[in-house]
Amino acid sequence: MMKRTFILFPLLCAIICNAQSVDSPKLVVGDTIYYSDAFEKVSADSAAQFGVVKRIDEDSNIATIHLYSLDDKHLTAIEKRVAFGSNYYDKKGKQMYYYPSGTVEYMRFYAMYSDKADTVPTSKLSEEIILYPDGVMKEKVTLHYLSAHDVADKYDRSCFYPTGEIQYHEKFARNNNYTTEYFKPNGKKTKNPEVKFERYMVMPEFPGGQQELFKFLSSTVRYPIPCQEQRIQGRVVVMFTVAKDGVISTIKVQESSGNADLDAEALRVIGAMPRWSPGTLRGKPIRVMYTVPVNFRLQ
Repeated sequence: MMKRTFILFPLLCAIICNAQSVDSPKLVVGDTIYYSDAFEKVSADSAAQFGVVKRIDEDSNIATIHLYSLDDKHLTAIEKRVAFGSNYYDKKGKQMYYYPSGTVEYMRFYAMYSDKADTVPTSKLSEEIILYPDGVMKEKVTLHYLSAHDVADKYDRSCFYPTGEIQYHEKFARNNNYTTEYFKPNGKKTKNPEVKFERYMVMPEFPGGQQELFKFLSSTVRYPIPCQEQRIQGRVVVMFTVAKDGVISTIKVQESSGNADLDAEALRVIGAMPRWSPGTLRGKPIRVMYTVPVNFRLQ
């Protein structure tokens, strides 16, 4: 009898999936958009703030939106978003968020991705900067992306005391290389900090971790009989969404093996996975998309 082998390579990528449908309406100057406190688009009756489209750059198709508090109408943010297309509500360019006093609290500089497939190789940087009310830098995060709309392949984060000295340094790379350092106000490293910082980004996880995921797939995958008989082998890359509550959905083949039976089996087994631990960004659950390559090999 032929020996059947299933190989799962490490998880390749995770993508925050905020894109809307291709037929989203086009923004025009003067449009009003409603947002929650977390700057998520909501209906008018549940909004905490509203945005007004001030300008649209026809060359870049980027809309500049000023956001205001519903309570006292003070400016809360200035954002730039794609005005039309499949990434209609993706943030683009520079984002500015303000304290009620009017001073800048948070800035983010987004890489200006073109609307191409997530697999198109890129090398983009974006930055997040948080300031204390007096303008002293509180935190800076530099994020590096390998593909459009990807969660950072790696990031470098530094947090500072109100006096400006470094307090915490965190580094992450997609290969699970993660390090942290804490510092006293005098600049010396310490293993007993007064304040513990929450990790900037945590990826979704299968119950029990990656090894349990390997075990689950190995025990659940069934090599299609027709492929065994014809000695058909292949690799299927399956993309799926891990929702904020850990539920798996939006399962699809990102890269086909070239054989419908192998593709279908890869989709079936991913769809059979239990609920995951969701990914988080600054401690808050986020909707994340993962890709898992599955190899079918006969020996």
